[in-house]
Amino acid sequence: MLRVALTSQSPLSALRVAAKHTLPTISTTLHKKMSTKYPTAAEITAMFKPFESGDYAKSFANVVDDVDWTVMGTQPLGGHYNNLQDFQKKTFARLGAIMPKGLNMTVRQAFGGSDSPWATLELVAQGGLKFDNTYAWVIKFNEERKIVLVRAYLDSLLVKQALEQNEEGPVEDHRAPITLTP
Repeated sequence: MLRVALTSQSPLSALRVAAKHTLPTISTTLHKKMSTKYPTAAEITAMFKPFESGDYAKSFANVVDDVDWTVMGTQPLGGHYNNLQDFQKKTFARLGAIMPKGLNMTVRQAFGGSDSPWATLELVAQGGLKFDNTYAWVIKFNEERKIVLVRAYLDSLLVKQALEQNEEGPVEDHRAPITLTP
């Protein structure tokens, strides 16, 4: 409630003074109650928290089925994947199969989101082998707050070494095509 004290000021001056002190509080309160268009950094971190225990399904529920996912670099998992199922089968399942404790990833930090569809997620992977890989995922959200595009950057040599040392047969390198459009 806006109260104006009777003073020697004109009523207009008194309203200006009162508004100056009241409106920032109203604005801050309204902003806190309003949801952002895209997930915040804290919400993105929470989305991927289940990775720590290997609960990929819970995190991948935030990704559209026809996601555009590119694993950058020249390495066995490198390439462009046109859907979530293909990405999971050829990357997470493959790495998880050679890890004694499965592939567990911990969110180090997330940036962006909120009013921008773009965010960056930094993850650290461990799985029982000497596999302390760090990932940076550049992520794009749609207006339904689902992930529609990912570009994953990682230590390609570490991935190749882990697969060569733990899979039977030759390990082939692949490379994602480089494009200039987002």
